[in-house]
Amino acid sequence: MNKEDFNMNFYEYLRYCRDKSVRGVMVITDKQYVFYVQKDLNDKRYHHELYIDIENTIHPNDQKEGMKAIRDNNVYVASLGHEIAIYMPENRLLSLAQYKFLEKVLDTIDKYNKEYNDNILIYAAYPKLLEQRLKTKDVNEAREYLSKSITKEITFDDEVIIGDVLSNIEKIECIKYHINLEECSIIMYLDVSIKRLKKYYEDPFYKDIVISIMPNLDEVLKEYSMIRKSLDDDTEVTNINYNNIKKIVESINNRKK
Repeated sequence: MNKEDFNMNFYEYLRYCRDKSVRGVMVITDKQYVFYVQKDLNDKRYHHELYIDIENTIHPNDQKEGMKAIRDNNVYVASLGHEIAIYMPENRLLSLAQYKFLEKVLDTIDKYNKEYNDNILIYAAYPKLLEQRLKTKDVNEAREYLSKSITKEITFDDEVIIGDVLSNIEKIECIKYHINLEECSIIMYLDVSIKRLKKYYEDPFYKDIVISIMPNLDEVLKEYSMIRKSLDDDTEVTNINYNNIKKIVESINNRKK
């Protein structure tokens, strides 16, 4: 894949395609947004073949042949410049980060429509799923459809970053959304939050951000693992947050003694 074919942003692409049809593809993971424009006239690859090449580029240690390279946790977007087709994650887990990337795409479409008095067709659906499809030229309708698809559960991979990433502020917002710590009311729910915290913390892409949220995370994880067996699943947790989690866990343990 030619590096220069990654240089065109989506707004430039829409303008570029006003008098022509050119394949554009997006691969949107939880970590990055990759946009590729097929400007080379000798490049005859179809959209799915471009997805495969991008996936194998960002996963050099886990390359796969053919459609096996398509991952069920990523979003794939196809366009010829006059419409976009959004293929939602096959595992039906759309992360907040993926939504934020898609929201930026929709904002660009809205800007383009207003400037050129156009109405880009937006299509969205889960692969192999006939229901819950979206077909609209209304950007706000598309935003609503996508926002309702965001899930708390999340999965992500080890990746080489070649595309755009969210700001640190946006990453923090996304991490806190999925960890959902402050909504925990019993230990069973806290287990889920702790598990997601560990997943983020153990990933090099997110580790520093997680530390900025919880500098004492190592101590919290150690403390929690030591006392968890002595706590019932339905033990109540109240007013927990990122600053007081260690004290809350300790106080719960003291109440059990």
